Amino acid sequence: MGKIKFTKGELKRQRDALKQYERYLPTLQLKKQQLQLEILHHLGLLEKKELESLREAVANFENEKEKVVAAAESILEKALTEKFENERRMREQEFKSEKEILNLKLESLTVENQKQTTEIATLQKALNAATAQVKDIAVKVIEAGGAADGRPQGSQLH
Repeated sequence: MGKIKFTKGELKRQRDALKQYERYLPTLQLKKQQLQLEILHHLGLLEKKELESLREAVANFENEKEKVVAAAESILEKALTEKFENERRMREQEFKSEKEILNLKLESLTVENQKQTTEIATLQKALNAATAQVKDIAVKVIEAGGAADGRPQGSQLH
């Protein structure tokens, strides 16, 4: 505010302003109260809306929780099913591999057995032939020894 002049004109202007202020002051105060009430009313509505929203959230909490739990269970079930299927496939592959290895071992042992059986038969024939040759030689030696001693052929030593 500026400096106030102490003149009659200034005094009259100040008195008129005061009268105007005093005349409009109750209206302004009433308007102020009305605005404050309206603000309080809007705040009350906002608080009611917020309270209703919170109550709704509390009421829907169980449903939302169940939805989230169901979704989590579904995801977990899918993950466990996939893991189980992968493990099952791996076990099947391991079993198949072991079976193939055992079949190869069996085949190899069968071939080896056939070779050994053939070899045993060949050796048995060779043994029989050698035994026959030894018997022939022994008979000839005995016969030759008996002829040299004057013994008759075919007689045995006692």
